[in-house]
Amino acid sequence: ALFPRARVQRLGAWVSVRHGLGIGGMLRFLWTQLVLPLKLKRLGCGRLLSPNHELVFFCPCPQVVVIHDLLPLLFPGEHPRQKSYYRYILPRALAGVEHVVAVSENTKKDLMLHYGLPAEKVEVIYSGVDVSRFNPTRRESPAVPYILAVGNHYPYKNFSRLIDAFAALVKEGFPQELLIAGNPEGGEGPALRQKARALDIERKVRLIGYVPAEELPGLYSSADLFVFPSLYEGFGLPALEAMASGCPVAASNSSSLPEVCGEAALYFDPLDTAKMTGTMAELLRDEPLRRRLSAAGVQRARLFSWEKTVKLYASVLGLGASA
Repeated sequence: ALFPRARVQRLGAWVSVRHGLGIGGMLRFLWTQLVLPLKLKRLGCGRLLSPNHELVFFCPCPQVVVIHDLLPLLFPGEHPRQKSYYRYILPRALAGVEHVVAVSENTKKDLMLHYGLPAEKVEVIYSGVDVSRFNPTRRESPAVPYILAVGNHYPYKNFSRLIDAFAALVKEGFPQELLIAGNPEGGEGPALRQKARALDIERKVRLIGYVPAEELPGLYSSADLFVFPSLYEGFGLPALEAMASGCPVAASNSSSLPEVCGEAALYFDPLDTAKMTGTMAELLRDEPLRRRLSAAGVQRARLFSWEKTVKLYASVLGLGASA
């Protein structure tokens, strides 16, 4: 273990992870702002790591806060319950913390641009991928070949344009199905199904919902390609998981995705469905290119290890490996 003296305290189930003004969200907010500071003071904690935007406003010790993205600020219509927090409260709260960790250079840029944080206050620490789980050895031959997309069904994921682009592939005679995996709650799942029906490709587009963690690696590695059409990502973990699994990646050229995928993906303008179609078609037609991107993706993914991530957090927190 990197930190053998670390103590883990499990919180009660009533501290819900749900956001907004519901009972679960209010209980979580009250616990974070009233109970947690007392616990920190009683334990004599030297520093608090807040792994997301739910930081403690009046923290009795220095605080390090992780910001994954600014989605509620940039896409407020899709996150109505969090938009005011991100617009008015979070920037003032971040000004008072010791350090802010951004999960990508793109998120750091957003924090500096929209919140005016100085560059020296924001440390970039990438997320990692477990290559013992996500690797090419899980590849199987599916009954029907498929293109895979993974993510929630909010509009910023851009799955509506993806279905338009995929419909053009179907017209060109490509045999693949389109599988979209991810939690459909609160998103535009019904609208996506309606679009597939209107384009007469309902049988070729499958919204398969949440995929258990143990099944996800095989889903990646058995796909002909992984497509990530997002308008915005703070990091883009599904693209990293796909690369580690040896799946060729076609990705949006927006936000953090070129930063994460590097030269191990083909890129397209996420607002241009014709370019999206063309990029997917190029990959599906060119088997040597798919092999090259598959190998490059596996190598690229090795740069993002959780061990490296933990050591960088330890450095920001002032901890040594034996602390």
